Amino acid sequence: LRSRGHTLDVAVAGAGPLRPTGLRLLGHRDDVPALLAGARLLVHPSRSEGLGMAVVEAMLAGVPVVASRVGGLPEIIGDHGVLVPPDDPEALAAGLLEGLALSPERVAQGRLSVRGRMSTRGMVVGARAVYDAHARSA
Repeated sequence: LRSRGHTLDVAVAGAGPLRPTGLRLLGHRDDVPALLAGARLLVHPSRSEGLGMAVVEAMLAGVPVVASRVGGLPEIIGDHGVLVPPDDPEALAAGLLEGLALSPERVAQGRLSVRGRMSTRGMVVGARAVYDAHARSA
């Protein structure tokens, strides 16, 4: 995107052995809600992912999300963010532009969706539905 004239400010929160170049490395942070409050977009280009709590936290904070179509991310994001194939830089670049253009309504709907499903009540209702479906098929 930089080569196409876009200005980017990419910050990575967290610590670990990988040190990407060209990014602002923030290290371990205890103020993730404050970071999300100032973010225009959360980008989560995983090759493999279980649930993706960073995505859940961003959506709950009302931050648009662009993520790889892996693991549980499609279920969490649904139609409320942008999903791209893993290991596809061109698709990720296009997804970033699409993510920045997401409507506030679509982002707000994603927040409500995740809040409902990730609440204690939502998780109990979902787990109960799985058990009930299994009991009926047994």
